[in-house]
Amino acid sequence: MNAPERLLFPDIQSRIDSRDIHIDGVGIKGLRYPISISARGTPVPTIAALSLTVGLCASAKGTHMSRFVELLEAQTGALDQARFKSLVFDMLKRLGAQSGAIEIRFPYFLTKAAPVSGANSRLDYEVCWRGSVSAGGGYAF
Repeated sequence: MNAPERLLFPDIQSRIDSRDIHIDGVGIKGLRYPISISARGTPVPTIAALSLTVGLCASAKGTHMSRFVELLEAQTGALDQARFKSLVFDMLKRLGAQSGAIEIRFPYFLTKAAPVSGANSRLDYEVCWRGSVSAGGGYAF
């Protein structure tokens, strides 16, 4: 039996979109992913729920969603506020975007003493970090 001829499909994604439609936000929402947070210099592993979005110029047709996960895979150290800010700017560079946002939600546990008995126990706090960059160059963290 002969092997079928290899079919070559054109790369539509890489072509310029002439419809002049700006995409305000495209990305991944609710991605659960293991991360480490730097707490007082110590890495603390946790599971985060992430939302990652970028705005695309009118000439772009879209983006490859796998690039968002590649961004997280490339993150090697524990996140602190400075590394989180760098992560947002790295996302824009990797995806060729001028605007975007990352929101990370994760549980963080602190040991607290009960007011009456003094017994120690861990209490969880829901933490949310959000960083965004606008197309004009402004940012908020």
